[in-house]
Parts: sequence; structure tokens; C-alpha cells
Amino acid sequence: EFEKFLLLPAAGPHDERIFPQGSVSGPTQENLADETPEAPRGNVEVPKESFVGRVKDMVKLYRFLHHPGSRVTTVTGPRGIGKTELVLQTLRFSRERREFHDGYYMASVHHIPPSDKHLLVEKLAQDCGVGSGGAATSAQLSMDQLLEKVLASQATARSVILLDGCDAWAREPSAKAFLLDLATQLTRRCESLRVVLTLSNEEDLPGLVSLCPHRCELGQMPFKDVALLFLRHTRRPLDPRELQGVSSSLDPVTALAAHPVVLHLAGHPGATVFTAAQLLEESLDLVRRERWFTSVAKSTREYWGQHQYILMEWWKANYDRAASKEALKGQPDGTFLLRPSSKANCFACDVVVHGGQFLPLLVTRQPDRRFYLHPPREQAWSSSEIRLGGRDYNSLEELVDRNRTYLMYPAP
Repeated sequence: EFEKFLLLPAAGPHDERIFPQGSVSGPTQENLADETPEAPRGNVEVPKESFVGRVKDMVKLYRFLHHPGSRVTTVTGPRGIGKTELVLQTLRFSRERREFHDGYYMASVHHIPPSDKHLLVEKLAQDCGVGSGGAATSAQLSMDQLLEKVLASQATARSVILLDGCDAWAREPSAKAFLLDLATQLTRRCESLRVVLTLSNEEDLPGLVSLCPHRCELGQMPFKDVALLFLRHTRRPLDPRELQGVSSSLDPVTALAAHPVVLHLAGHPGATVFTAAQLLEESLDLVRRERWFTSVAKSTREYWGQHQYILMEWWKANYDRAASKEALKGQPDGTFLLRPSSKANCFACDVVVHGGQFLPLLVTRQPDRRFYLHPPREQAWSSSEIRLGGRDYNSLEELVDRNRTYLMYPAP
């Protein structure tokens, strides 16, 4: 595109005609709109989080998308390391250049039970724009019929499909076989389609080695990138005294990169965003509350590697509601505490919300080992005030993933 423009000096001349009348042929004002290519279809959106670093990983993934030898790519790395954000940023870069002009599609399968293959295919069909007949219509179609609609829509299309969050499907043998078969059918029946899968452990999909030689594995971010990400997500500017003990000759990013809180984040972007969001006011700063922030950084980072984190350090086995409420007094929104409940197979969860209000919730553990979060029946709550109530979650991890600023930070 840059070849279409001529840069002039700041002083001009800006009013003179550069080329003689009629010497340059090209689109006129009348037909310019007709020649502008239509934006690719799809449901891929730009991540809300500020994207920092990962330039080399973006270039690697971008090259894989255009490699003629393989059309399936896996992006692997620990939970919260930024796999989805990396793929979405790469696809945005590609979409702005209209390289896959038939569409960019994303199907998030994090919370679809591995036993429900029909639901996965139905979700894929809806996200690819061929399941618009409504839930009742989609339910009436068989899984094979829905899959055939997807394959027909992508048969000659030059497009990209992202299957995001394949971890649970990769761990269960029959679900893994189905996922491999799905990726195989998509690439064999659709000659120009590219498929990207994200999962936490590349060893979960050994069958993809022959189907997908391209793997993009994400690791820790450099400390300076973590510091920059931290600064972008704080809710107020850092005070210079909060960086005391670090050389004053360093710029803020370099100085913060050497701070104990950032060091305890260990290059983990998910933990960085959550920890930075705790800088709410001057009374909660990196100097007077450094020990607490360090604990939050460490425990938050450890959480991302856990599948069941209910017995971690914020579990208070001997607390009742009064003790819990006292412990949470004065803490920022999102601070929570898990304690025993008198109900069988349940845990009490107390969380600070909406400017310091105390909200009791109930976490139930079902025989299928899933966790569900419910507000107590007598508790008045508003979905605009707390984004937890009103729905079931397959796991506590899902609850945190879907409600990023709540039920995240352990009580100090």
C-alpha cells in the first residue's frame, strides 16, 4: 500500500499538482468505493487486553499460517501464558491485509464437555456462520449434517478457523480421536483452509505430529515486557517512591522489571494483568504492601498451573462467616476467601464486590467432579454489579477465566 503514496517535505509544496493532467491512470472518486475490497467475514475480535511483546512468536505463527507444507498449527503453553491473545493478534494482522479473504473464525471449546461432540460441531457451525437457523433448528440436525454444512461452506474458501481451548478434548481418548478426525476432515475437504488449535500441553495431541508438524510453544515473557504489561494494566500511575531500592537512573520500565513483585510474576502475563489490577489507590501501593503484592503475584501465578486450586493458601478451614467477613474488610474488589460449608459437597465462597460490599456465594461440587457457583437464594444480587451470578460453570478455572477481575485474589 505504501507504494501508492508520495511523502512530501513538511514545508510543501502541498498545493501543486505533482503529475501532469491525465498522466496517471487509476480509480476515480466515483469508482473508488467499488474497487475497495470487502473486509473478510468472521467472528474474530481484537483482544481487549493490551498486547505486549511476543513479536518473535507472532512472526513464527504468521509464517506457519502461510506455509504450504502444513495447514494445521498448534499453539501450546501453560494456562494464562497468552496463547489465545497471540493467535488473535496474529489473525488481526493478517485480516487487516485481507490475506484470508473468505473469513477468520474462532470457536472456543473451553467449556464444552468432551462427551458432547454434537455441541462442539454445533458451536463450530454457528461460529462459521452456517448454524444461523436457531438453536432448535441446529438441535434437529445430526452431528454429521452440521459438519457437512461446515465443510461445504469452507470447501473452496481461503479462511482460518481457530479452535481455542482444546485441553479437555485432548486429555480424553475418544474426544482426542474425534478432535484429530475433525482437523483431518477440515484440511482434507477444504483445500485452502488453515486450522489453529490452542492447548496447554503439546503432548496431549501426539497424533497431530504427522498432521501438524508446526507447533508454536509459548514460554515466559522477558521481565521488561512483564513490567510494561504491568504498567499498562495498573489503574493509577506508579509513584516514584514505589520503585525505591532500584537505581534512580533507570527508566520506569527497567526499574519495575527489577522489582520483587515483577520477579515473582516469573514472566506470566495472565498473573501480571491480575496483579496489576490491584493497584487501586495510594493506600495499596508497592512499598507499604510489597509483601502482600508479592504473595498475590506468587499465588496467582501458581493458580494458572493448577486444575483444582480450592485447597491452596486462601482456603480457611476454621473460618465461619463472621471471621471471613472480618478478614475481607477493607480489601479491594475481587478478594475472596473459601471456607467450609454446612451443606454436603459444598464450599462457602465470600468475595468483595462493588466498592467493598461483602457477597456470600456457594460453590457446589457435583458427583461428576464439576464445580458450580450459585448465589444463595436469599441474597439479592445484580448481574451488573457482580459478573458471577446467574450461570453455572464447569470448573473454578472457568469461573475465573470468564470473570477476570473477580474471585481471583486470595485474602492476605
